[in-house]
Amino acid sequence: DITLKSQTAFAQYTRETGWQGPLTGMDVRPGYMIYLSTHEDTLTLVGEDPGQLTLPLQTKWNWIGYPRPGILEVNSVLGNLLTAYPGDLVKSQFEFAEFDSEKGSWIGNLQYFQPGRGYKLFVTNGGNLAYLKSTDPGNLSLKHEFCMTLTAIVDIGSLPSADGLL
Repeated sequence: DITLKSQTAFAQYTRETGWQGPLTGMDVRPGYMIYLSTHEDTLTLVGEDPGQLTLPLQTKWNWIGYPRPGILEVNSVLGNLLTAYPGDLVKSQFEFAEFDSEKGSWIGNLQYFQPGRGYKLFVTNGGNLAYLKSTDPGNLSLKHEFCMTLTAIVDIGSLPSADGLL
């Protein structure tokens, strides 16, 4: 049995009845909670990057999804809020961050938004959260989010080498 819950509706699934309940569709912007009664499983959403999205935020608690293919810092994602206030809070299943007005940034052990995870966001004032890829040349980390350079030393240990280079 499966229960899927949004902030305003739910749906339940059983083999006997199929899906039942007022939740009849899913959107990539809000977050959802899912309960699996018998065993762990993996939910995979397949599709193309949705491009620019705007999620309306209500005052107080909002369930938000993270509909992006890459990992981004909390400050980068929540920097798109109109205005954050002291006491605004974001929580994942395991971590949290709170807005610090003195630093002008989000602090806590939640440092990155990750694809496939849902978050709960408390905001003092409603507004909109814009999920978008930046076209601003000053924000190269978003413009080139799938490019990287790696400098590393590989320690193979005492494996024999055919060319004598190890």
